[in-house]
Amino acid sequence: LEACRLTARQRRFAEELAEKVREAAAMKTAFVALASHELRTPLTALLGFSELLACRPLPPDEVRRQAGVIRREARRLTRLIDDFLDLARLERGVPPPLRMTAVPVAAALQEVAELFRHAGATHPLIVECPEGVPPVRADAHALERILANLIANATKYSPAGRPVAVRATAAGAAVVFVVDDQGPGIPPEVLPRIFDPYYRAPATANTTAGLGLGLAVVKTLVEAQGGTIGVESERGRGTRVTFRLPAFLDLPRTRV
Repeated sequence: LEACRLTARQRRFAEELAEKVREAAAMKTAFVALASHELRTPLTALLGFSELLACRPLPPDEVRRQAGVIRREARRLTRLIDDFLDLARLERGVPPPLRMTAVPVAAALQEVAELFRHAGATHPLIVECPEGVPPVRADAHALERILANLIANATKYSPAGRPVAVRATAAGAAVVFVVDDQGPGIPPEVLPRIFDPYYRAPATANTTAGLGLGLAVVKTLVEAQGGTIGVESERGRGTRVTFRLPAFLDLPRTRV
């Protein structure tokens, strides 16, 4: 009887393992297809607009407009490549390379907000950083990528015209960052998996562009800088992402 039970248990384990291998293969195939599409989009824009600038005489205003598109798509491509590299390091167990310094919070928030405004953001961005918020101990580029990914997610899943709020407040020896949107919210059964690499909610996987990398990269970067991150969401009321980073309490404080 014990041998039969052991054989049945091994059979179930083998079936579960085979199913997980099939799921992983399907996810890999879907990811490669999505990654190719996501990389091709900014590359097509870069090639097209650079060809126009190189081959046609254009008035100064049009040159500036097309140069702005090239800059925006180049930044988008850079973010995608950075995400791929960070996920590759994560899978190998290698932490992301960071250069930790004192990063002024108000300036970091404003710089990221300006990137979206210059790119023609379809959502009003509200930035709040009251007096008394100290700089954070962080990598400036990593903090920019965290905020950019979270704002991009908030705008991607919210109806156009709905505001997205980005706030920072002092909390003891840390600074708390909050990104709030007024989108449809995240189903409760999806919340536990939103930081998993390559995971995309079934309800949006076929209707919204993305690779399922952004939040996994954000979590990796936050934790690599000694921080924590969490998500709260209510259906029909929006989503709030909160992360904390260590503060430099002995440096000048700023406000917005």
